Amino acid sequence: MKTVRYALLEAIGKQWVVGVDMWAMAFFGVCVVANFAVGYFRPDLFGIVVLVGLPVAFAISFFGDEVFYRGVRCPACKERLNYFKNGKRVPSKQAFAQLREGGRCRHCGWEPTATSLLRFN
Repeated sequence: MKTVRYALLEAIGKQWVVGVDMWAMAFFGVCVVANFAVGYFRPDLFGIVVLVGLPVAFAISFFGDEVFYRGVRCPACKERLNYFKNGKRVPSKQAFAQLREGGRCRHCGWEPTATSLLRFN
């Protein structure tokens, strides 16, 4: 599997933000498989794993969404990089493209340089 590099996230030291959503999806998948395994061996407990696992997976996903939109900030002006100037969220597909390409901050024009990318590697 090819690893995608997010230049803008690397420049501000928040590359881990991308992995939070993947962990939520993986946790959900493990819960579903574990539910069927538990249900096979103990039919009376079928559904208990999902009853506990689903809220945890949704909480991890919600945390990832909040960190992605509220925690990724421009180091120069401290504005949120994944918000438009009018305060609305950038659609996730567009936001990920901007982070991958290392685009400029919408608010002040800051962009990652070679020295800012080396600082966190």
